[in-house]
Amino acid sequence: MGRHSDTPEPPPLPPRRDPDPSRSAPPGPQHRPLDRIVLALAAAAGTGVVMVWADASTSTAALGTIGSAVVVLIAAWLARTGPAPRDNPRTTDLGDREP
Repeated sequence: MGRHSDTPEPPPLPPRRDPDPSRSAPPGPQHRPLDRIVLALAAAAGTGVVMVWADASTSTAALGTIGSAVVVLIAAWLARTGPAPRDNPRTTDLGDREP
């Protein structure tokens, strides 16, 4: 019952199975650049409204608005560069541990 107890060592993990190269992930939804631009504009509008409501100066509100749009566009691009999800949605890690 503590760090000095004589608990048995956990069993070794099973070896990782290599993914079958002949199978590929199903194609996900195709997002056009227009979708990302609309999302960036919505984030920019929301940020701008909140900053104006908080009595920020015009230049600060403009900088925050542009900054939020840029962050959304970069995040959308970065998310697009990631690998496709595996077959099992519960295996989000490297497969080292069982859930």
